[in-house]
Amino acid sequence: ELMKKLDNVPDGNGTLLDNSISVLGSEYGGNSSAGNDHSAKNVPYLIGGGGGGFLKTNQMMDAKDSSHTQLLGTLLEYFGLDDGSGEKTKGFGNRARGLSYASLAGLKK
Repeated sequence: ELMKKLDNVPDGNGTLLDNSISVLGSEYGGNSSAGNDHSAKNVPYLIGGGGGGFLKTNQMMDAKDSSHTQLLGTLLEYFGLDDGSGEKTKGFGNRARGLSYASLAGLKK
């Protein structure tokens, strides 16, 4: 319903859906059959919108062993946030956990 409503509101050369990003996710991932091991990997997400051309659209992506931090890093890249020194943010969270912080290239155009 939200995506339909965003797609019905004109915005620039497209719609609000074209020019925004909405994310719905779960806090549970992992490989257990119960799916409740609170892992940072294999977490399902639904992403709507194109971010003004930043994201590839109309796809289902299997990010394999990517972590949620890669999705969050991709969103930080979209927003152009800096790390406080004027440099663009290149990561998210606590690197001591051994998770990858590279953005998800498969999401971006």
